[in-house]
Amino acid sequence: MQTRLSDKERKRLGFINRQPSLSRHSAPVVLIEPTDDSEDETIHVSPSFLEPLNADLDGDTVALYIIHDREALLECEDKAFLQNSITYDQNNSFLATIRHEALYGAFILTKEKFNKDNIIVKNLNSLKDLPESPKLWNDHLYDTVQMKSGELHSYGRCLFNKFCGFDKVIITKSLSKKLIDYVSEEIYTYFNKDNKKYYDSLAALEKRLFFFISSTSHAPSLDVEDMVNLKNDQTNKIFKNLPNNNIKLGYYIVEALTNRALDSMDENSSLYKLYKSGSRFSKAQLARSAVAIGYSADADNVVIPRPIKTSLLEGLSEEQYFMVAPATRKSIKDKSRHTPNSGYLERTLVMALSMIEFDLDDCETNNHLEFIVMSNKHAQTLVGKYHRDPNSTDREWKVLDLKTAIGFINRKIEVRSPMTCQNKG
Repeated sequence: MQTRLSDKERKRLGFINRQPSLSRHSAPVVLIEPTDDSEDETIHVSPSFLEPLNADLDGDTVALYIIHDREALLECEDKAFLQNSITYDQNNSFLATIRHEALYGAFILTKEKFNKDNIIVKNLNSLKDLPESPKLWNDHLYDTVQMKSGELHSYGRCLFNKFCGFDKVIITKSLSKKLIDYVSEEIYTYFNKDNKKYYDSLAALEKRLFFFISSTSHAPSLDVEDMVNLKNDQTNKIFKNLPNNNIKLGYYIVEALTNRALDSMDENSSLYKLYKSGSRFSKAQLARSAVAIGYSADADNVVIPRPIKTSLLEGLSEEQYFMVAPATRKSIKDKSRHTPNSGYLERTLVMALSMIEFDLDDCETNNHLEFIVMSNKHAQTLVGKYHRDPNSTDREWKVLDLKTAIGFINRKIEVRSPMTCQNKG
């Protein structure tokens, strides 16, 4: 459900963009709010909206483009205003989600295991009446709240649902990065799919989670000893005997040992919570940092048959350092050399093609591209394109939906592309 802006609000609309633009969601129209500090020239962005901008708060540069024409402002509101968009065009993923420290806070609050024998709140009718205090936040997250209906929930789970703006417990799962869309979907549904209420509620949730995680004893504090203890003597011994010149076998061994090390983490440690929540550390990052680097590629992207048997935490010998240094320098050089060019090329193509309009829905060409769909994410990028199954007797071109696209993972698909379009107009 969309809400129209007032004339006064509409004058504060503008495009925000971070290059390279990957889709129309990379340059949405937003409502600009002035800061109280007249000397502050930075652009502040809600943490919940970093994903579509592909921003990660490491010095990214964004730009604002201000619109002055009234008709253009009306068109911007109708066609590009962020508040009027909830999910990506190519799939059902939400544009705005909780991330990083807020996600860590959600993981802490929604832990499944709790002490059902210690009921600290009885016959609670509405979450709006849930008591809050520093002591409850610090010491009683995993004690029990008894609802008037008889349901039992942890205090932390009740608190998270209250932070969402709910008056009852709706979210009952232990949250991690894999379930951030689930949180957004439940909030959107609870507020009757009202776009403004959804974005306001998500922003309020983000602030409350940031405050919770920064003001309690649950704030993450990495202990280097937790990382050192990921490997035991037996694992170290096996790593030291990783095979040379048998890369395939070595990969399997490194993967198995990495899984064993990560599964041995203490559930009460900050490292475990950061990793399991998805707030920080991917599997590969944690493995290279604290388990072992394993097999690396050289400057020509050819895998070096001699594995690095230590982690970054343990340090590299001089020989190991110089073995992988050329590839590291190459990747840094490639990024600095090619990324700006690709961004410039993308902008040039967008400007050059912006005046072109297709006057046919279907050019009826049989020219196409044929390739294997590699992953779920790859499948999502193909949604909406005309496709055929090369192994089917049905040779009719059909528009691809997400469910069908996922069914093509690890299979060949024929897809029409703008490069093969035969539209004469």
